[in-house]
Amino acid sequence: MYVCNTKPVQVTVYDSSGAFKTSFGENDLTQCHSVRLAYTDNKSGEATVWVTDHDDHTVKQFSTAGELLHTLGTSGTPGSGTDPVQFDQPTSVAISADKVYITDGEGGTNNRVVILDRTTLKTINTIGSKGSGDGQFDLPHGIHYDDTYDRLWVSDEKNARLQVFTADGEFIDKWTCGLHSPSEIVVNNEFGLLYVAQMPKPAAISVYSLEGQTNSSIGECKNVQTIELGSSFTDIGHMMGPGNSPMQNDSSIYATFPFGARCMDKYIQA
Repeated sequence: MYVCNTKPVQVTVYDSSGAFKTSFGENDLTQCHSVRLAYTDNKSGEATVWVTDHDDHTVKQFSTAGELLHTLGTSGTPGSGTDPVQFDQPTSVAISADKVYITDGEGGTNNRVVILDRTTLKTINTIGSKGSGDGQFDLPHGIHYDDTYDRLWVSDEKNARLQVFTADGEFIDKWTCGLHSPSEIVVNNEFGLLYVAQMPKPAAISVYSLEGQTNSSIGECKNVQTIELGSSFTDIGHMMGPGNSPMQNDSSIYATFPFGARCMDKYIQA
């Protein structure tokens, strides 16, 4: 399990029991905002670790041993370029077999998702601009690639909604029910559930049914549970689960709390 740490700034690594194994990135990261593990083939073979270095305006790719492999963006300088790609406080990364998706919007200059070719790391497309229309964003924060239906879920935080796109970036639909400030998303198709981190104090995790999904529809928005967290849980930093967690055969949801409680919690599907 790879987790962003803010003090000191680094990626910390734990085994499945929660025991600390190692850390890396202390000399390469300015502010570790989110982390994703990407396998070359369906959780087997080699893997790399993708980190959004929020305050450095970059996205960095590491080996699992902690070697810095690539830096995307202009270190220390925000921007909107696509060739080469630039970012303004990127927040999250999702990985498919052939693409890398990056939410780029917390700095305010950009409100978009950048799509890169996974092999060349060149820009293929960008999704969105600032606004409230379909396919527009006001702080796209969390992102999840759903390999079952080959589509992309994006949390549109200040517009209080989730937007869904094809893998190539075409708008499909949106959900708004029960949402007020969604930041992170995890899709669990095994149980037919979607988990959304919501950010007001205290923080909460909202659970949605994915019943009715088809290849052409995301179904009806239906909030089935809200996990209210205590007053010390002021901010959910990152969520991991099936589809974006390195833990094989594990349907649990993991949430990190960088402020207040300063811990990582595990939630088991009952």
